[in-house]
Amino acid sequence: MIVPAAMIILATLLVMKGRDLPDGNYKELEMSGAKQKGNGSLVFLIAACNINTIPLMICYATCFGVELTMNNKAVLYFYEYYNLSKSLAGVLGACFGLMNLFARSWGGLLSDWTMKKFGIRGRVWSLFVVQVFQGFMCLTLGLLTVNMPGPVRMERGQASKYPAGVFENIYNVTPEVTFQCYGGYEGPLFGGDGDFCKPKFDKKDPWKFSPSGEIAGARPGEDQNGIYGAYKHTVEFKGGSETTTYVVKTKAAWIPPCASKSIDNPGTGHAFSADGTDLGVQKIPTDAEKIVVGDVWNPDCVRNTDGALGRTMAVIVFFSIGVQMAEGLTYGVVPYVSRPALGAEIGRAHV
Repeated sequence: MIVPAAMIILATLLVMKGRDLPDGNYKELEMSGAKQKGNGSLVFLIAACNINTIPLMICYATCFGVELTMNNKAVLYFYEYYNLSKSLAGVLGACFGLMNLFARSWGGLLSDWTMKKFGIRGRVWSLFVVQVFQGFMCLTLGLLTVNMPGPVRMERGQASKYPAGVFENIYNVTPEVTFQCYGGYEGPLFGGDGDFCKPKFDKKDPWKFSPSGEIAGARPGEDQNGIYGAYKHTVEFKGGSETTTYVVKTKAAWIPPCASKSIDNPGTGHAFSADGTDLGVQKIPTDAEKIVVGDVWNPDCVRNTDGALGRTMAVIVFFSIGVQMAEGLTYGVVPYVSRPALGAEIGRAHV
C-alpha cells in the first residue's frame, strides 16, 4: 500500500509542478508568441481522413487488445483449468504481460533494421509477419486443449472415467447420473475424437441443486453437474509410492467437473485409497492454510494431463513475445502515416 500511495502522490506533484516543455508550459509559450496555438480538432480530422489510419488502428487493436484480453483472463484460466493455487496462477498469468519488459523493444529494433534494409516496406512487412506469427500462436494455444474435457466442457462417455464405487459412496448416485448432459452434444472440434457438452453449473449460486432451490445436501444429478473437489496426497517411499484421495464435502469445495479451486483447509476429508477402498473420514496431511481441490478422477481433464501446463506456458511465452513485438512494430509505422497529425495517429492507435 505504501509504494502505490507514494507513486500516486509523486505523479500528482509532477502534474502540478512539472513543465510541458523545457522552455515552459504550452499556455505560457502560446501567450508569449513563442509557440503557435494548435487546433486539436483539425489535427484529429486530418488523421481521421487518412485511409491508412484505419488498418493501422485495426493492427494495433489485434495486438494491444489481445494483450489486455489475455491479462484479464490468463490468471483465471490457470486457476480454474490447472491444479494451481491462486498465487502460482497469478505468477504464471503475469508472465504474459511481463514479456513487455523487452519484447516491445525487440519489435522496435526489428522495425528499424528492416527500414535500413528495405525502407518503409520493410517496416510494414515485418509488422505483417509478426502479427501472423502472433495469430498462429493464439490458435496453437487453443488447439492444445481444445479436445480435452475442462470446467466448461464435458465429454460424451466421461462417466466411465470415474470410480463408480467412490461416487455411489459419496453421492449415492452413479457417475452416469452425475455427468448426464442437460443440453445437446456439440460434436468434435478440429478433427477430435469426442463429442462435448457444456456442463450445467450455476456459478452465482453453486449450492442450488434443484429448480425449487431446496438444499437437501450435496447431491449431483439434480439439474446440475457439480461434484465435490478432492485433494490428492502421495507419499513416496523406497520401492514405490502410496496415494490417498481426500474428498472435501463442503460448500466451498463444490465445483464443475474437471475444475480446480483453492479453499481454506477444512482439516479432514473422506479418504479413499488408490484402488477406491473407503478409508472413512481422516485428517488431511498438510498444515497449509489453503489447499487446492479439484476433479482428480478423470485422467483426460486438462488439469490431470501430463505436460499440458508446460506446453501451455511455452506457447504463451512465444504468443506474448509476438504480441509485444507487434506493438513495437506498429509504432515504427506510425510516423509515416501522417506527419501533420502524428499525435492523433498515435492516439488512434491506442483506441
